[in-house]
Formats: sequence, C-alpha cells, structure tokens
Amino acid sequence: MGNSNIFSCERKVIDLNSKDMFSIESFTTLQKLSGDKIDPKTQTIHDMLWISMDAISRNRSLYESVGYWEAMNSPYIQELIHRGTWFGELDHPDANCSRERFLKVDKDNISHRLIRYKRIGNDIRGDIQFVKPKGDIPWDWVQKGSNISLSTRILTPNYEEREDAQGNPYIHKFGKMRLVTFDCISSAPGFKPASIVENVDSYDASQENWKGLDIHWTAGRKKEEFMNLLKSQESLPIMEDIYGFSMKDVKDISYSEEGLISLLIKDNGEYSQSIKIPTNVYKVNQILCAGR
Repeated sequence: MGNSNIFSCERKVIDLNSKDMFSIESFTTLQKLSGDKIDPKTQTIHDMLWISMDAISRNRSLYESVGYWEAMNSPYIQELIHRGTWFGELDHPDANCSRERFLKVDKDNISHRLIRYKRIGNDIRGDIQFVKPKGDIPWDWVQKGSNISLSTRILTPNYEEREDAQGNPYIHKFGKMRLVTFDCISSAPGFKPASIVENVDSYDASQENWKGLDIHWTAGRKKEEFMNLLKSQESLPIMEDIYGFSMKDVKDISYSEEGLISLLIKDNGEYSQSIKIPTNVYKVNQILCAGR
C-alpha cells in the first residue's frame, strides 16, 4: 500500500476535514436511551414491556393473569400476529367513545405493528415496529428523547372493587376479556415500566439534547473509538501518513467537544506543534478500509 493510493483516489471521495457527522449517524439519543433495544433501520423497538399482570397499575386497576393471558392467546390475536396485521394506534380512542370504536383499530390512526411477544413471570414483553400512516410521529418523538409508552386496550366486563394490603381501593379485573391492542401513548402509562426507558424515575427528558444528540455522551464514545485507531498497529501507520506525525513524538492527547483530537508534539522541549484531527471515525474508517 502506498501513499499515492490514499491521496490520489480515496481522499478525493472522502474529506477527512469535513463536518463531524459520526455522532449524528451512529450515536443518537436512541442508543443512549435503550442500547440495543432499538433498530433504527427497521424502526423497531425490541423487548419492550407491554403490561404487568396481577399488579396494581397507577390507574388502580389489576388485570388477573389467567384471563388476560387467555385473551392474549386467543385465536383472533394469534391470527393477527401470524398475518402481521396486529396494529396499534397513536394514543387511545377518546374516553367517551362508543363500544364499537373502542373495539376497533382505526386504520387512519395506526402507528405501530405488534410483532411478537413472550411471557416472563407475570410480565408480557414484545417487539413493536413503527408503521405509516402515523408511525413517523412517535418515531420522531423517540429520536428526540421522548420516553413513549404502551398501554393496553382491552374490554373487561368482569370486575369488582377490592382493597390492597394498605386498605386502598383498586379495581380487580378477571375472567373472560376481549383484548383489542396496545396503543402507543404520549401520556403517562398505567404501568410505569411500560416505556422505552423503564426506570422512569431516573430519566429526565428535559435534560436531553432535543436536536437528537448528547454531546457529552457521544464525546466519550468517539474518543474511545478514535484512541483505538491510534493504538492499532495496522491503522496507525496510515494515520501517521495522512496527518504527517509520528506517534513516538506525541506527548499529550486531548479531546474537545467540538469533535477534535489534539496531538501535542514536542521537540527537545523548545519546539511544540499541535495537530488537530476531526473525530469523524466513520469517514476515517472508510479511508483505512479503502487503503488496505
């Protein structure tokens, strides 16, 4: 591999000094919120809590697991999942809607598809995929830091008022139930963990960068990846050629929020030089791969 290949061909295609795009392309709020739970390519959220059965919700309701699980596994719901047509809406229908509207999923308000689910203890967890016509709205909320939630929509004709261990009343729902769907809601869910970020108490969306980036968070990740490039016996010689330095002369490495790695080079204690390299790791990796 020679320098001519890097400078005459690939460098014209990929500008190493271009605006830092790595954080926007790879480290958005999505990853900070949920790690590998979110697949941006398919706009899918994996392993999201849908509901906790046999637990009193913040709405003071309890769904008995026997009846609820039977409703989840009804032939109707199973066929919808098998056909890939179990959809949910953006927010619940109006509280004063008719019974017919409650039991119907409005195709003009569909925002997501319920793909698959599993039961873990009394929790039901599953995957949802945002779809049109309304899926772009909650997906945009997620990208900007909103902690959206799922909320069950189910007809429960059998219920009675009971008291919990502390003597507080709640509605106990049991027996045959008719499950409609799980809607994507922007309001607070009945079960606090039924959100993308399950630990609601430790998450504050007002602290998010609403441009979809958290500089302080991405900074450490980008610095770490770039340092790995500088430590790589295979990549380092290419980096030294491109930027005209020798790692043995580097006395200090610093990182700035502007997205620059600064290499301080000293010569005999009298001469010093600072080389600033954009931490556009995505583009740098393209150059390194093209030069091999």
